[in-house]
Amino acid sequence: MNAPKYAADTWAIDSGDVLEIYRRGQFIKCLDATARFKISFDDGPETDFRKGLTFEPERMFSKVRIINPSAAAISVELAFGEGGISDNSLVLENSLDVALTPPDTLTDVVPVNVGAGATAQLIGANTARSEVLVRNLSSTERVWVQGAASATARGMNLDGGEGLILSTQAAVHVYNPSGVAIDIAVIELEKSA
Repeated sequence: MNAPKYAADTWAIDSGDVLEIYRRGQFIKCLDATARFKISFDDGPETDFRKGLTFEPERMFSKVRIINPSAAAISVELAFGEGGISDNSLVLENSLDVALTPPDTLTDVVPVNVGAGATAQLIGANTARSEVLVRNLSSTERVWVQGAASATARGMNLDGGEGLILSTQAAVHVYNPSGVAIDIAVIELEKSA
């Protein structure tokens, strides 16, 4: 058995040019490319190729042809692999904005009293809401948090003292199946426009 092999290189290809790369491999992955291009293996037919694509032919290849059909020069970074190794790195076409914008308004609501065997709306729908925090203030009784008021044990159960964070803009309801009234604490987190 051959040892695994992996290599990555970058090439510049002028407009309309063809680059031949003599390298053995079981797969090829385009890690980066400034434009789409065409590729062929061992003098086979050309096919479209671009950043992020991986090709694993049925048999080992030893020559790759890169064809630049565009009107401008391109840069292509390719990874070649052989054996039990492959490249599963994430390749993004554009930048990714990961800046988190925390909510800027915290609205606390007087605890909602839910009568024995009753349902109640904890908080209405709100398109500015990012999250709503709910806590069962009973120390022993279970309630059911729901999307629509229903006097049935469905939705998410909260045992005494448990809380729940919901990322929703919808109204939130609760059902109290116990024989005593229960208070439910609610806090709403909102983002201003």
